[in-house]
Amino acid sequence: MDCYIYYRVDVLHQQHVITQALAMQAQITARTGLVSAVKRRPSAANGLHTWMEVYRDIPDDLVQDFELQLQAALAQTDLSKLIQGERHCEYFVDAATCA
Repeated sequence: MDCYIYYRVDVLHQQHVITQALAMQAQITARTGLVSAVKRRPSAANGLHTWMEVYRDIPDDLVQDFELQLQAALAQTDLSKLIQGERHCEYFVDAATCA
């Protein structure tokens, strides 16, 4: 299962978002071994960029532990202070496993 988390941040904070999100993901990878990425929409809307954190191949039995690790790592950064609006988290499975 993959986890996708998206949120919006003022374009003025782009470098800070990158620094904070990568630091957070480094902590999560060190603790869980998960592969992760940080992405951004190519253009801004209303002065805000949409950012996406991606976490790949989370085993079903480790989702709760992943969420706890994510909350702990997020709390150690300034990322939450930069986000305007909500931080949306969604999980997806490969189509082949759904059939």
